[in-house]
Amino acid sequence: MTYSTEHEPSRGQVTGNSILRMTAGSLVLLFSLLPWVGINFGFGDITANAWAIGLTAWPAVLMCVAVAIGVAAPIFWAVQLPALGQFGPNYVMALVSAIAVTWLLIRTTTFVLESSPSGGSTRPGLFLALFAAITLLVSAIRAFKESGEASPSKRRI
Repeated sequence: MTYSTEHEPSRGQVTGNSILRMTAGSLVLLFSLLPWVGINFGFGDITANAWAIGLTAWPAVLMCVAVAIGVAAPIFWAVQLPALGQFGPNYVMALVSAIAVTWLLIRTTTFVLESSPSGGSTRPGLFLALFAAITLLVSAIRAFKESGEASPSKRRI
C-alpha cells in the first residue's frame, strides 16, 4: 500500500521574511513581560510590564502575536488563510501590524511625556517591544509587496 499525498493540504514555504515576522511577533510577546514603566523611590523600584499597565498596552502585543500566528499557520499547520472580503491575508497582516505599531508609538509617546525627573520613567521593555513591532511591520509590508496581492486602492469595483 502506498501513501498518497494527493489530498493532503500543502504547507506554506519557509522564507527569511516569514522567519523574521514570526520572530518579531514572538519578541514583542517576550518584551511585553519586561518592565515598561517604573518609579524609583530611592530604596527600590516599582515597575509594570505591558500586562500590568492594562488596556492601553496589551492589545498591541496581542495584534503582533496574531500576525506571527498568521504567518506560522500555513507553514506548520497547513492552514490556508482566507481573504477578508477584498483584502488578502498579507494585506490584513500588514494592516494589523501598522495598527499595533501606531498603538505602541502613541503609548510610548505618552509614557515619555508623563515621565518625571523625580523618578518615574519608561523602561527598556517598551522600547524593545516597539523596535520588534516596527520590524514586524516592515517585514509584513515586504511580504505584502512580494505576494502580488492587489491593494484595495488599486482594485476596480
